[in-house]
Amino acid sequence: MSGRYRIGDQLASCLSLQVDVTLAFLSQAHDLSLSEKLPRTARALRADWLIHAGSSATALNWLVGNGFVHFFSRTACTHVLDKRLGFDEGALLVLSDQGLELTRQNISGPLSPCWDPPKRELWFGDRLVKRLRGLADNQELVLTAFSEEDWPSHVDDPIPPLRGQDSHKRLRNVVQRLNNAQVYPLLRFHADGTGDGVCWNLALPHAGIDQSTGSG
Repeated sequence: MSGRYRIGDQLASCLSLQVDVTLAFLSQAHDLSLSEKLPRTARALRADWLIHAGSSATALNWLVGNGFVHFFSRTACTHVLDKRLGFDEGALLVLSDQGLELTRQNISGPLSPCWDPPKRELWFGDRLVKRLRGLADNQELVLTAFSEEDWPSHVDDPIPPLRGQDSHKRLRNVVQRLNNAQVYPLLRFHADGTGDGVCWNLALPHAGIDQSTGSG
């Protein structure tokens, strides 16, 4: 049973996190298509990209089989994930209306990153996004601020000001370092436009380009 959605006992608990990850990315893709006034399919995500990001073939098959996700393909099937459903790893996936309703029933908010201070590791689902090495006090301050507030979309700059130092420039540099050298590049941080705060969001592939997964 998923702990975040009211879907009863249909889903094994071991798959709930993979379903949460899938719905988080597809939901943000849907919201982005709305904000850009594009059709839902313009921000469709590839099955293999979602698996790379922390989903699984089993989770995708379950979501498609239960009508929460629709798939389509611009090419002939080559690597079939499940012969019963017949979609390949390059299939493009979008939330169905039923899937959108499922995300609205979310009982504990959308899936958030997880910051582990003792290990200095940032996770999303079961994917290690970043491991801090060496001196990174300011990055730790930003991640701790997000974590302590349960990962809102925005936090004020938590770094204490220093005489003679440009706080806005320093924050931009911290944001750049947070985005660099990610193990799984699934999160994006950016300054809020005023220089006084930081925002985060899931890192989606750009619309209309090949969603290569790389090596991880």
